[in-house]
Order: sequence, then structure tokens, then C-alpha cells
Amino acid sequence: MKTGGTAGRRSLGRIGAVVGLLAVLVSLVAGAPRAAVAQVDFDGEHILQCSCPVWWSAPWEGEGTFDANASLDEVILENGDATVMIHEIPLTGGSVEDMIEDRTVELENTRRIADLEETYADASDDEAYAGRSWVNRNDETIYSFQHAQVWEKNYLLSIEFIAPEEQFVELWGSMEDVLLVGQPILNDLDGEEVAQSIGIGGRDQGRSGVDPALEDSGVIDEVTYESPNYGYELTWTEAWTVIPDNTRSERDYDQVQLISEDNWVVSFSGEVLPEDVTIVDYMDSLIASEEDSGSEILLDDADDEAGAYLAVYESDSGVEMVVYAVAMSYDRDGTAIFAFLIAPLADFEDALAETQDAFALDGEPVLDYFRARQIQRALDN
Repeated sequence: MKTGGTAGRRSLGRIGAVVGLLAVLVSLVAGAPRAAVAQVDFDGEHILQCSCPVWWSAPWEGEGTFDANASLDEVILENGDATVMIHEIPLTGGSVEDMIEDRTVELENTRRIADLEETYADASDDEAYAGRSWVNRNDETIYSFQHAQVWEKNYLLSIEFIAPEEQFVELWGSMEDVLLVGQPILNDLDGEEVAQSIGIGGRDQGRSGVDPALEDSGVIDEVTYESPNYGYELTWTEAWTVIPDNTRSERDYDQVQLISEDNWVVSFSGEVLPEDVTIVDYMDSLIASEEDSGSEILLDDADDEAGAYLAVYESDSGVEMVVYAVAMSYDRDGTAIFAFLIAPLADFEDALAETQDAFALDGEPVLDYFRARQIQRALDN
């Protein structure tokens, strides 16, 4: 799954400072080859407008319908507490983002649910994703994951999986009995990774409401982090969320990574530099790595106490991205803290301003090495 145009940059590959992105999901394979379909046994069938068959078998039950007036195919299936919804319309009927928005409006107008919240969102020209949660009439927390995409060139296809929070991962696996063109729907997505991405925290939570694994990595609560190895404290606003897969504490290395509601990514890490390595040396290595990967360095500066660079690169999806990296000496024992902000070029000045407002390191501002005017001029050039 792409994340705000950053999917092609899963890690900066830096020396001891991993800056991975929330890209845990893989796109559904559109137009799976029909040659792969052998004999299929099924309990139900619906042929979409694109002549693509949807088959299902127990434990799934339901039916497919076609509304000729709306040129809408709709397949709704249930398996206990889980629901799968498949919709297809002609491409002329809108966009992938329209399909996501239409579903959100439908839920907003449903009286049977409360506390509707969008927990994940991402989109490109050809596909879009949405994660949502709500509370049903039985006071159960329900989560849904929706994937909309351009399908067979001339259609828009939406597939949504809905299940209670505690059963989401378990019931996700049952979708192997729902086939589209002979292939299980959403088969290329891992249920646990989807659940994590849309905000399902799991049953085992610590006293602070934080996953115990994250507590061990230094996350104190939803807006506070304390480095287990080096003791520095990082705070942020509720608009930012910790990325569990890229937050960890090892013997000589700590890292916490967060993502904003706008899919901007921030990473802070701490480590002890070798005796013969200075901040200048370290920044030179990072800059060399940037240039080797095709980035253009717009600004750079460093001394023995601190350093920074600003770089631009193009993601695999063709989006121009900006990396702002700052390194600073933390104590006399050689401990250094590294901070990274990654955001699209089009949003970068807003992303930086919001990050500087949202974060504090030991109560002090972050990512303020270069003046705003320097950055603006560098980006304009």
C-alpha cells in the first residue's frame, strides 16, 4: 500500500538510522490471469459487468445483484460476524476516491452505528484505501478495510471487509473462500498487517493503553516517548501516531517513528558514535548515501556539535519527496540524536511547520537547524 506517495522509499538505508515508511500492505493484483482458474466448486456466483465472476462458498452466505439504473454490481456476503461488500461501477461513474467518500457518507447517515472514525486513508490515481471504526448497537467496536481500484481498465471496483475488532484477523483468513476471477479477494494483504495499519491495537494492552512491546521500546503513552538507553524525552500532539514496526530499542540504539494524519513521517533515533566518528563524518555518510540513491542535496551543513541536510528525491510513484535530517550531540559520552522528516515537496513547508509545533525534545524545539527562509529558498530553486 502506498503511503502519501512515499511507498517507494521504505527505508533511507542510513547508518544505524532506519527511516522506514508505513508501507505494510501490498496492492491487490488487478485482472488476475484467467488461465490460472481451474475447476471451481462454489455455493454462490455473481458475474460482474466486466464479465468477471465472483464465487463464494461456505462459511460465506449472501447474494449478488445488479442495478441496471445505477450500473451498479453489488455482492454482500456474511460469515458470522464478518461481512464482505463488493461493488463495481463503470469508470465513467467517478473515481476511486469517490467510491471511498460515497461509502463514508453512507456510514455517516446510518443510524445503526455510532462514533464513526476514519483510521486510515491513502490514495493514488488508480487505487485508494480506507480504514474505519465504529460502535454498533451491541456496543461492539467494528473495524472495516476498504480497497477501491480501477479494474479491467473500464470499471471501478471496491472490496470492503468488516469485522469486530477482536475477530478481525481471525475472520480475515476466511476470505480465501471468496474468489474473484478464481483468486481469493484481498489475498495479497496480510490480515495482521492490515489490522495494525487501520488502528487495531490487539487485546493485550499495557497499563497506559500502549502495547507492552512499545512500552519496552520507550513509548510511555500516546503522546510521550522516553529513550530507554539515553533518557531523552520526546513529546508530540495527538495528530501523530507511533509506527510500531519502526519503533524499537536495542543494546546501543533507540528509535521511535511516527506518522501524521497527512502521512508525513518523522523519526528520532539515538546511538553512541564510535570514538573516531564525528557528527561531520556521520552527516557526510548520510549525504553520500542520499546521493547514491539519486537524491539531490539542496542544503547541508555540519560541525562537531550538530549538522543537517535537506534533500529531494522522486518516489517510485513519481511524487517528489523531501527529506530533512538533523543530527545533534546529546552528551559528552558520544551520544547523538538523529531526527528525520519526510513529506511530499508540495506539502513540505506545512509539514515542517506542523512538526515543529507538534514535537518537543526534552522540552526544546526540533528540526530547527535551518531557518525557514533558507529552506524556502532552497525548495524554490
